Amino acid sequence: MRGLINLIVAAAFIIALVPAGASAQAPRTFVASTGSDLNPCSRQAPCRGFQAAVNAVAPGGEVVALDSAGYGPFTIDRSVIVSADGVHAALSIVNGTGITLNTAATDVVVLRNLTIVSTPESLNRAIDALGFIGALFVEHCTFANTSTGVNFEPASSPAEVHVTDSTFRDITGHGVAVLGAGVTAIVSDSTFEKLTGAGVLATAGGQALVRRSTVSGCAGAIGGFAAFSGSATVNVIDSVTAGNSVGVSSEGTGSTVRVSNTTITNNTTGLVTGPGATLVSMTGNHLAGNGTDGSFSSSIPAQ
Repeated sequence: MRGLINLIVAAAFIIALVPAGASAQAPRTFVASTGSDLNPCSRQAPCRGFQAAVNAVAPGGEVVALDSAGYGPFTIDRSVIVSADGVHAALSIVNGTGITLNTAATDVVVLRNLTIVSTPESLNRAIDALGFIGALFVEHCTFANTSTGVNFEPASSPAEVHVTDSTFRDITGHGVAVLGAGVTAIVSDSTFEKLTGAGVLATAGGQALVRRSTVSGCAGAIGGFAAFSGSATVNVIDSVTAGNSVGVSSEGTGSTVRVSNTTITNNTTGLVTGPGATLVSMTGNHLAGNGTDGSFSSSIPAQ
């Protein structure tokens, strides 16, 4: 009997050493249309919404959507991958922001195969990065009817947002906007359709590199691809800007846009260069068929 008592006392001592609420976060959590946020977010017992699954995943882990459904807006506060490979995972924004990033300066966030739609139309931002973050990767995502696609204005720099193979349509603001010195956007193989603002915009010292992308139907005067104020820089390579109010613009003292192997056509105005700004033709551009073509401020021949 004494041995049993000693064993019970030892077990109680070990349990007492474990902090309350110290259940380990999982390296991978899951959401499903049939899930519940009261579940542990495992594959066998998935959660219903992305927020619960993000809260349950370990830093650096992955949140996976198991089937097609709407999974709700959420806030990210750690390095994480949120993916929906092979299914239609949607976020319908009724009021506010679809995905809010509020992470550490070294964190990396990956968003893959998500569809973000605003209801009512055009009143809400899709992705807002206003806190600290190291890098954001947006891969194979769709943005529709929002006021902004990706608003990247982190509190720390350097910081990067990489947008790959994504679609932005019916946006009342900008598709991808970067603001601040040391803040960079790299946009590849993406499409921007029917925006009021710019497809890709860099401002206040921000930088953007656009590759193999198309912008069309931008009604605003700021331009399909644009650098605006504060020594912002945009480089456009192997792309198309067509059917916009302005094809490409560089405005504001110190702003620079460099364009190479890009077609600029069927815009009301092809090129706009503001006072103190630079719009450079590198090589291989096709500027024709616009209401007013405009002109590059300088050109650099092929080396």
